[in-house]
Amino acid sequence: MMNTYEAAKAAREAGKPDIAICFRGRNGHRDVTPSGWQVIRPGFKTDPDGAWYFQHNKTFSGGRADDAVLQQAKDWATSKYKLTGEWVKIPGFRGDWFPAESVSAIKATQKEAGK
Repeated sequence: MMNTYEAAKAAREAGKPDIAICFRGRNGHRDVTPSGWQVIRPGFKTDPDGAWYFQHNKTFSGGRADDAVLQQAKDWATSKYKLTGEWVKIPGFRGDWFPAESVSAIKATQKEAGK
């Protein structure tokens, strides 16, 4: 089974955008970092000046059901990486979002890995 990081790398290898938006929840009752939607790009810091505890990924604080915060993440990533299409979910990725132009490459890699 492929994870979101591997899916974004597969998109890159196919010449497609290697971006994803994932939800980062709190890790246990002692975690003081806020939950939120993160823009990730394998091998790159999407927020080089951001906090280490967010792994330097651009993070938009809010809950999983906070559609306005998710939209902020989508808008930021679309603008930053000059994406042209919509954002879509791919079954099996726990509600993570990918650029529509990357989906066919990710699904092809998933299918190949399943053989």
